[in-house]
Amino acid sequence: MDILQVMIKAAKEAGDILLTKKKKLKNIKTKKSSSDLVSEADLESQKIIIDIIMNEFSDAIILAEETWNGDKRILKHGKKVFVIDPLDGTLNYVHGMDFYSVSIGMLDDGEIKYGVVYLPEIDKLYYAEKGKGSYLNGVKLFRNDNKKLSESMFVTGWPYEEELFKKAYDAIAKIQKNIHEVRILGSAAGELCMLAEGKIDGYWEYGLGPWDLAAGVLIAKEAGMEVYSIHQKEFDISKGEIIATFKENIDEVYRILKE
Repeated sequence: MDILQVMIKAAKEAGDILLTKKKKLKNIKTKKSSSDLVSEADLESQKIIIDIIMNEFSDAIILAEETWNGDKRILKHGKKVFVIDPLDGTLNYVHGMDFYSVSIGMLDDGEIKYGVVYLPEIDKLYYAEKGKGSYLNGVKLFRNDNKKLSESMFVTGWPYEEELFKKAYDAIAKIQKNIHEVRILGSAAGELCMLAEGKIDGYWEYGLGPWDLAAGVLIAKEAGMEVYSIHQKEFDISKGEIIATFKENIDEVYRILKE
């Protein structure tokens, strides 16, 4: 089985676990803050993903949200690094909402080569291979609608780190003046896929982990979106921040957020 097919298998099996566990969820704990949660569903989903990947690729390096030690060097220099978020949108999940996802990216020497995001509740499977396009349930995605910034819908999220809250509030106020409206939906990976699909027109956020970004960034890029970091134009997955929107609008959004 090739890498992409293994990732798809892992994401879908993890999604099945999340659907089952949601009916009788227990053992919910907090991490960095009262809104940063982990449940037994996160851990079981993560375990099945790792087991499937390691069974096929014994040389894989695993960077998973619930077990990562914080060493960012493997993001730049590791080979066959699988970056896993077993449940992106845990807060939504715990509250019974349907918008959450399983996210798996694969990096080589810092370059995102494959990305898979699965939304179990609505059975949407997004995937991409670098240079070969993005797909939703087998249908190719590519955005060429090029909406004006003033006609755009943007999405962002709340950071868990208290020191980033003011940045997030200020950024919402700045962006809101230039677009239709800002939404907060609760799953970075899912939001990047919505951008690729055409449901939203821009996304930015602070305080993210590499597992939040790896798969979704590739899916958005392969669908024609531009992706920057907020403090520098070149995207860097280790920085934990992102701007993603149309090529025609991204420099203006970058300027607004840099002010």
